[in-house]
Amino acid sequence: MDEKILIVEDDAAINRLLSDALTGAGCRPQSAFSGSEASLLLPEGGFDLVILDLMLPGKSGEEVLEEARRDNTVPVIVLSARVDKESKLALLALGEDDYITKPFDVDELLARVKAQLRRVSDYAETGRDDMALSVIPRHFTIARYLRGKSRRRRTAIDAPRVPDSRPDRRKPKARVYTSLNI
Repeated sequence: MDEKILIVEDDAAINRLLSDALTGAGCRPQSAFSGSEASLLLPEGGFDLVILDLMLPGKSGEEVLEEARRDNTVPVIVLSARVDKESKLALLALGEDDYITKPFDVDELLARVKAQLRRVSDYAETGRDDMALSVIPRHFTIARYLRGKSRRRRTAIDAPRVPDSRPDRRKPKARVYTSLNI
C-alpha cells in the first residue's frame, strides 16, 4: 500500500494514532484538524481515501462530505461518536462509504481502509464499461407496467408476461426487481 489518505480529526491524540497506524500499514497519511483545512486540502490533494470526523471546528464533517462528493469520488470513511440511526442514514444519503463509531478498534479501521482501497483499485482496473448487467425483456415490461402506478406494493406476477427470448435458456447474471426509470 502506498495510498495517500487524508485524516480529518480535530482530536490531536486520535489524529496521531490514526496517522501512526496508517504509516505502519504502508500508507501516506496527511492530517487536517478542522473542516476548513480539509476543504482546502481535498481539491488539490489527490487523496485515495478520506477518514472524516463529523464534529469539527470550522466546517462540519457533513459540509466537508458534501464538498468531497461534489468535486470527486474519493472513498470517505466517517469516524464519529454519533451512534443514532438518523445520522448514519443521512450520511449514507450524502455519500459516505463506511461508518465507524468511536471508540473504535484500530485493526478494524485498517481492515475497512484496505477494503475501500481494494474496491477503488478493482474499479480502476476494470472500468465502468466492463461492468455489464443482464436484463431480460420481461424486466422492462414489468418496469413499464409499474411506472405511473401508485406507490403501493405490487408483485411482478401482476405484470403482463413476455415470452423469454433467450435462446440459451441460461439464467441472467443479475435480475432487476426494483423500480426502473424507463
